[in-house]
Amino acid sequence: MFKKRLLILVLLAISLIAALELLNSYKTHKEMKILQQESHQILTESNKNLPFSNLKTNMKNNTINIDLDIDTSFDNLQPISQFAYFEYFSKKLRFELLHNEYKNDLYKFDIMVTAHSNNKAFQYNNTLPNKQMIYKVTSYLSINQKVIYTSSEFKKDYDILLAQIPKEKVNGHDDIDIYLYGENFFNLLTKYGKYFNQKRDKDTIVNAVMEEFDITKEEYYRIYNKYYLFFAK
Repeated sequence: MFKKRLLILVLLAISLIAALELLNSYKTHKEMKILQQESHQILTESNKNLPFSNLKTNMKNNTINIDLDIDTSFDNLQPISQFAYFEYFSKKLRFELLHNEYKNDLYKFDIMVTAHSNNKAFQYNNTLPNKQMIYKVTSYLSINQKVIYTSSEFKKDYDILLAQIPKEKVNGHDDIDIYLYGENFFNLLTKYGKYFNQKRDKDTIVNAVMEEFDITKEEYYRIYNKYYLFFAK
């Protein structure tokens, strides 16, 4: 009788382990699909403002690994501009992962992006010391294993960089005012992102901006991508 009960317990344990492995496998597959979907969507919605292409993603040890191609002109940019492109992408990716309708913890993962151009090997590392504060990151960009720019330097240069961005009129309005209107509407609608539902709220915000300033969706997205890195916290 004892041996029979022991056998039953062993079989139950094996069944439980198999079920957990299957569940974890499904969860990992689902999260990989989310990561691929959101990362590619960022490139699509950037209106080709990002010099990235052929993006590939995977996950390992709580780190999102991204490999991509970059335009040949990327080599001619200043380190601060090169860093800004990677920083923008990672910030957008964390936000979209956090607010994806399928609950996941991917937005808490570290992010590492690698890219190659001619004889240069770029590596961008983005870590999150406090997993509850997704924009309080520590990041740096290296070329051929030598660090060329960091998030600390970017914070020091913030005001100077923002002042250098050329402002323009769109349908008689300053484009920066259009961006800030959208941000304020987002904050009011979602309580500063706490209750943001991408599927429900995104079109509401875009339509509100379009109606207020009589501009097209394409014009708003262009303005949004222009200023997002500087104002999104």
